[in-house]
Parts: sequence; C-alpha cells; structure tokens
Amino acid sequence: MQGLTDRLWRTLETGAAIALGLMAALVIYQVGARYLFGSPPSWTEELARFLQVWLVLLASPICVRRGMHLAVDYVTPRLPPGAALALRTGVLLISALFCLGLAFYGARLLAVAGFQTSPALGVSMVWPYLAVPVSGILMAVAAGVLIVSGLRRGTGDDEP
Repeated sequence: MQGLTDRLWRTLETGAAIALGLMAALVIYQVGARYLFGSPPSWTEELARFLQVWLVLLASPICVRRGMHLAVDYVTPRLPPGAALALRTGVLLISALFCLGLAFYGARLLAVAGFQTSPALGVSMVWPYLAVPVSGILMAVAAGVLIVSGLRRGTGDDEP
C-alpha cells in the first residue's frame, strides 16, 4: 500500500510541476505576443488560468500529506503523547470529512458546468471544475494516510 501512495504523491508532484511549467510558458508567450504583435491570443490567458486552478488543487493534497498547511500548534506540543495523538487524529478526521464534502459538492457542480463552455478555448467547463472533487478526494486520502501512519506510530507528529 505504501508503494501505491508513494507513486500517487510523485505523480501529483509531477503533474503540479508540469502545470507550473506550462503556465509560466503560456504567460511568457502571452506577454511576448502582446509586446511584439500588439495582440496576444485570448486562449493563452484562459488556459493559464485553468492550469493555475489545477496547480493549486493538485498541490493541496501534497501539502496535506506533508503537513505543510498553516496550523497554530500551541496546544499539541504541551499535551502528553496520547492526548496529542487524539487531538491530531481528530483534526485530521474533521479535515478529511470537510474534504469529502468538498468533493461531493464539487461533483454536483460538474452537472451545471457540463452545460457551459469556456469562451476562448471552447472546451467544456467540466475540465476546470473537475479539479475540485479530484482535489477533495485526494486531500481526504492524504489526511487518511496521516491518520493511519500516526496511529501506527502512536504519536501526534506531522511526519508521514
């Protein structure tokens, strides 16, 4: 199971890196076209925006997995190990439930997005909106992995 989740995180990291590279290339092309030709293609801005949405929402599960999201960690270090583990597990469980709710309502949003097309690219708006449920599921999986690994180790540490 560990090998599967490691491959999943590496794939997400690679996808986020590719999205960032493509987004940067598109923005550079757009700025160059604006100054060289006076009129950049309209599709570059829209595609860069869609890539940014996917980049942020693909990077979010990676951040959850690494424990990199913003947290106020004042209480946990002062608790005994068992209480720290219980608090950390509870917080991760609440986070996972929130992410599953995000995935559920994001999936419902896809039904509405299916009737829309993007103005410049002419693609279905399902593609950019699909990032919401995908990210919600992956963040819930990341929180679940942290819960299981924390319970196995018996500590409240953030390390996977």
